[in-house]
Amino acid sequence: MRLAVIGDVHGNRVALEAVLDALARERPDRVVCLGDLAFRGPEPGRVVARLRALGIPCVQGNTDLMLPAARPPEDAARVPPACWPPAASLPWVRWHLERLGADDLAYLAGLPLAHREDVGGQRLLFVHATPQDTTSTIEPLGSRAEVELRLRDVEADWLFVGHIHRAFALRLGRVQLVNPGAVGFSLDRDPRAAYALVEPERGRIALERVPYDVEAAVEAARREGFCFPLDEYRRALEDGFWEAVPWEARRWGA
Repeated sequence: MRLAVIGDVHGNRVALEAVLDALARERPDRVVCLGDLAFRGPEPGRVVARLRALGIPCVQGNTDLMLPAARPPEDAARVPPACWPPAASLPWVRWHLERLGADDLAYLAGLPLAHREDVGGQRLLFVHATPQDTTSTIEPLGSRAEVELRLRDVEADWLFVGHIHRAFALRLGRVQLVNPGAVGFSLDRDPRAAYALVEPERGRIALERVPYDVEAAVEAARREGFCFPLDEYRRALEDGFWEAVPWEARRWGA
């Protein structure tokens, strides 16, 4: 079986379509998504709708968990904002919530934390960040002890993780680790959208990149009134790196 693994789409529909076009040419037997579908991109609702329409199995990422949890109460007009879930008061969170329907949020809330498949006697485990949770990390240059801690009690021959927006493949003991990188925006200084193609029965791994129209993604952000400054978003997509800025210091809007 030839399997494609994608993840960290982050509301970037233009990048997602470029990857889907590449996969249409590659014709894998199956596609699995490692989560973080909507947040921090200009077209969150369209990305969720596209993946749902394709029936691609997805696991839940940290931002997929955050958005439904941040939804203001149904009687928000009567409830002081100070009583809402803390994240709901942040303008960039509210912007995304306003562009996701109730069905979209229910879909994100209902995503599983893990997805498993058996391929030719190989046990495959797909998670967003680590088998333990959606926020910790497995770093390719981390200490062996740290990685072994994350792999402790993992019943799988292959472990697919995302979250850090950097592609890598390495073997540690009996487990083959694969991170396909990010579709929506990279953090490894390569601006192209990333995905992985694997053949578990043959032990084959290809970490792939595909260019996409960054200006079209920025235009989508302009059209949608994206909650982050357009120059910041363009720079992140062009540089393949989004500078960390403390939330309280962020500007809102273009």
